[in-house]
Amino acid sequence: MNKTVLLKIIGGGFTTDIAMQASATISDLKSQLKMLMNVDMERQTLMFNGEELMDHQIIGDYEFGQSPTLALDIAPTGKTKFNILVKFGTEQTHIMVDETRVVADLRAEIARHWGIPIENTTLFCGLPMEMKDHLTLSAYNISEHSKIEVKVKARTG
Repeated sequence: MNKTVLLKIIGGGFTTDIAMQASATISDLKSQLKMLMNVDMERQTLMFNGEELMDHQIIGDYEFGQSPTLALDIAPTGKTKFNILVKFGTEQTHIMVDETRVVADLRAEIARHWGIPIENTTLFCGLPMEMKDHLTLSAYNISEHSKIEVKVKARTG
């Protein structure tokens, strides 16, 4: 009987649990991630405790322990500039971006465009969690025609 390993994958705003057979390879896991995220396998790097996982390795050969969490890094596509759709309430605009830009740069550009104080904005890209300022757009798999939603944080006090 083949053992199933439950893996938590975290990377660039994406978090999911995936059950894989212990006899599957890391390449098989990347194939599953490609179907879930539409990210080519060649752009995916999986890490565990700071060690890159090799495509040919068998998942069961790694000593993951209980409830392992793997880090996913998504490499840029190499396409330098493209348009994304940015929505703020009922308004929307297209912004030309480079996938190697960090989220903080995009937030600043959006704040200038709509005149919103940058500290009051949060960005979302189809995931339930806020985009992190220090990560690149490629880490969130942002590409041509991606949609970013801007939300304004409620004021306190």
